[in-house]
Amino acid sequence: LGDAGSRECQIRVRSAWDSSNRGDFAPHANTTVLHTSDMLGMQGPTTHLDLPVLLTVAWNAGLVKIPERVAFAAELSLDGDLRGFRGAAPMARALLAEGIRAMVVPRSLVAEVEATGMVGLGCNHINRVFDLLDDFPTRLKAPVVTHEPMVTKRDFADVAVTEGATWPLAVEVAAAGGHGLLLEGCPGSGKTMVASRMPSLLAMTDATRAEVTDLYSAAGLLPEDTAEIGAVPFRAPHHPCSDVGLYDGSRHTVRSGECSLAHGGVLFMD
Repeated sequence: LGDAGSRECQIRVRSAWDSSNRGDFAPHANTTVLHTSDMLGMQGPTTHLDLPVLLTVAWNAGLVKIPERVAFAAELSLDGDLRGFRGAAPMARALLAEGIRAMVVPRSLVAEVEATGMVGLGCNHINRVFDLLDDFPTRLKAPVVTHEPMVTKRDFADVAVTEGATWPLAVEVAAAGGHGLLLEGCPGSGKTMVASRMPSLLAMTDATRAEVTDLYSAAGLLPEDTAEIGAVPFRAPHHPCSDVGLYDGSRHTVRSGECSLAHGGVLFMD
């Protein structure tokens, strides 16, 4: 009773195998059980299990050797290309805690995986995965995790403040203490301008950066070839945004709402 992506896994796996250089597909039947997340009845996409399914079939047929403590995750196209998927960062962090030493993913996700401290091995086609397994390195060089400085798109220092104004102190107190802030004024008085520059007053710890990166990775909002979130989040949902859009709560899929995406930053409700 899986979703459409799960049911079509067999088509993608068989077609990708036919596009490889490993000969004909295994003639016998293969039964693969996919255990997906079922927390509160919610399920996410499972297309990242295509590569593990294909390698399991190949290993069962004695066509490849699978090294220990190495994970595999990628969606397969019909011609054998490896495609990206959501949630590579939290997946790598969880596998690292379980003692997995390396992860084979599409090349576009290597930076995201290595930012967690996991060794990322990038491949763009199933043949490259087979080549890697045929001559798997005995030693893997651990990635050097360095955090780029946070980028500030809008700086609060750019706001012109009239002499004697007291509202900047309220903004400073709210930013320092993580408090809510109510901005009142006529249209065009600068409420959105002030709110959008509040992230420049906030600092982000490495732990919070990792949490925000995991959220954006799972939501599919982390740009390709990006290691981690490089700016304090600022979310400004449109006023007719639904409860599901704000808090999540969908029964059939796990998605981050605006409140979660603003974690560590600013949620601006106009």
